Amino acid sequence: MPTPHNPYDKDKMVRMLNSTGPRKAKPKGRTVDSYSAVATHQRRQRADMKIGVIILAAVIVLLVVISVIVIVSRAAGVGDTPADTLGTRDADETGRQPEPIPEGMQYFPVEVLTETMHEGNLILVNYDYAYTFPASTVLLSVNRNKSQYITWDDFELEETTLNAFNALIDAFYAETRCAKVLMNSAYRSFEDQIEIYKSSSAGFATEPGHSEHHTGMALDIQIYDPKYRGGEKKAWYFHEYDKAQFLVDHFADYGFILRYPEDKIPLTRIEFESWHYRYIGTPHAAICDARHECLEEYIEYLETLSFDGMRLYYNDGTMTEGAFEELPDTGYMIYFVPASEGEYTEIPILMNARSYSISGDNVGGFVVTVRLG
Repeated sequence: MPTPHNPYDKDKMVRMLNSTGPRKAKPKGRTVDSYSAVATHQRRQRADMKIGVIILAAVIVLLVVISVIVIVSRAAGVGDTPADTLGTRDADETGRQPEPIPEGMQYFPVEVLTETMHEGNLILVNYDYAYTFPASTVLLSVNRNKSQYITWDDFELEETTLNAFNALIDAFYAETRCAKVLMNSAYRSFEDQIEIYKSSSAGFATEPGHSEHHTGMALDIQIYDPKYRGGEKKAWYFHEYDKAQFLVDHFADYGFILRYPEDKIPLTRIEFESWHYRYIGTPHAAICDARHECLEEYIEYLETLSFDGMRLYYNDGTMTEGAFEELPDTGYMIYFVPASEGEYTEIPILMNARSYSISGDNVGGFVVTVRLG
């Protein structure tokens, strides 16, 4: 059998007691090797901390740089964005990428409130499309003391319309020295139209809410000359008065069209009114006149145009339709953008446009007029 383990070894104890000199106690604490390990560990900790601080500082600097770039980009605006970042389009539902947009047709998007489809120089107001009265209307009072023409009441017009009319009359006076243009009517409120509609003959006044006079862009004018042709009458239509031919020839140059021509009664449903002119702006008045269309026809035509497809180009009396990649150096490009069903409608604007304007048509969308060059 194995000898049992005895924790008390008598011989060992005797040897310990008989040994000479006091027994040296081992030092407590760390050895030289353990201190070296701690120092190394601390050095590594300090190194790691320095690296962490450096990384944190680099991240902060990077974030500051990115923030500055974003702020500068926003301050620069859309027009300062590089051309190749604009005018891009997403893939369609099948994942196919569309053809790249030609450099000359690159664009930036402009968002407009869809409800502004009822505002602008080109809005159509007739029996089918009522005028949408804005919350407030900005009108200018017609100067009754203006020497070049006559008014018999305190009339008002939309600002651009009044400025264009004054420029036209100034040119007329400079050419003919005739100061006998008479303004019979201009802006009318809903209440004004009620009174006129009640007292007017059938066909010569539209229902309240459907009158172009609500827009402030329509006016009724004649020539007032009681001595002309032996005093047959006091007021004359332009085609009856010799000097007025200048007005007939130049109305379109200043943005005005004869709104109710004699040969367009089936479309306008208004009897011929040689005195009623409507401001639609340039170059649209000249184009409408050249196409020999009433406003109903012209709006219908404009709605066939688009930025991606057939566009209208107009330059100094010349009209061209096409979807050209190489654009003319001067003139105008015109296209239509349907109104969206949402609150906003996105409208593409040519990046190298000299200027542009957007007008609702009061029917289905917006007409965009881009000035080239």
